[in-house]
Amino acid sequence: MSKDIKRINVTLKSEDSKTLSGWQLQEFIKNINKGYNKLDLTNEISRLINEGKKPENIIIINKSYDINNAYTYLQKSNEIDLNKSSMVENLYHLGIPVSMYPNKRIKEIGVIFSLYRNIYTLFRSENIPVIEKDKLKEYINLDIYKAISMINQESRYIMSKLKTANENILKATSDKLDNIVSSAKVEISEYIADEYDMLNFKKIDNIELKKLKDTDKYLYTRIQSRYYSKFFELLNDIDRPIILLYEEQSNKLRVVKKEYMLNDIESENFLDFKDYSHNSPFVITIIAGVAISSIVALLYNASKEDEANTEKEKKNKKIEKEIDKNIKDVILELANSTELNQVNEVEDKFINNKLDDLKNGFNENIEKTLDRRGISNDIVISIEEYKKSRQ
Repeated sequence: MSKDIKRINVTLKSEDSKTLSGWQLQEFIKNINKGYNKLDLTNEISRLINEGKKPENIIIINKSYDINNAYTYLQKSNEIDLNKSSMVENLYHLGIPVSMYPNKRIKEIGVIFSLYRNIYTLFRSENIPVIEKDKLKEYINLDIYKAISMINQESRYIMSKLKTANENILKATSDKLDNIVSSAKVEISEYIADEYDMLNFKKIDNIELKKLKDTDKYLYTRIQSRYYSKFFELLNDIDRPIILLYEEQSNKLRVVKKEYMLNDIESENFLDFKDYSHNSPFVITIIAGVAISSIVALLYNASKEDEANTEKEKKNKKIEKEIDKNIKDVILELANSTELNQVNEVEDKFINNKLDDLKNGFNENIEKTLDRRGISNDIVISIEEYKKSRQ
């Protein structure tokens, strides 16, 4: 892949004579943006694994990043230092971390965050003061059972100091607190009890499921659904995923592709929509990083399939002549390159299958979006950096 290419300018045009409403245009932009980001993140996750990063240290947050949050703490650095109270609070506000493969450290942080959030919600509903968030750093660095006990004790101490509280409300709140704390203990206890089976899962995760004995098959499906599938489910379901890499020695998390969270217009990966018109025909210009070539390739490939249709054959041949053949070749070279198909290099069969399925699903959703708006292969492409480097 040519390293000279940084940004690609693509103008798409619809064959549909219908005028797009503002909502339809917004939906189109959202779906293309989501597909582009997820394809790029899936490729980057694969790259990290191929570089030797442990799957258990690759993390996803259980909710989307907030497009209205500037995330100023990430502007100077992409690190979240778990040795600093303010940074642990920042992680808490992002959501619950979930590792690709089981990671006890990350699981314990998730249990503490969930416990604190549930107590916070309960106490706020009854106008009871809550433990300050700056204590989260202390909790996540304690033994998990000691941390749960301390959160429980400190919460009850706050309740004991209430002078005007209704006794019935306090009793009901205390009972609810018991249930919340009990649930946290059960969750981490079940995880610890399953650790041996997690190791057995690793021994069989590259064997075809149909070849397993019934006892191993039950183990495989139970452990997979509990500890090995959640990451991939979240990557599929969340609109704007947050991916982190945990660095064990430094006890820090590194944000992967933070430019998406920061909406960094200076980034080579930033996807920008310009010169769009929802009048008939619908036309839109997209300026993006090289990952956009994967989306353009879908249209090129679709045009090859269309040539089998005699009614479209002449039109496609005419369009083919108008396309800059050199640029088309470059786009297809990029789209098929190892650089943009890192998932193919992942040796772990379980992860490879999961990521490949996700990639195919993202491509399918993009194709449906393009097809729904009648986007043709009548594409105008400009690769300024590519051209300048050869002048």
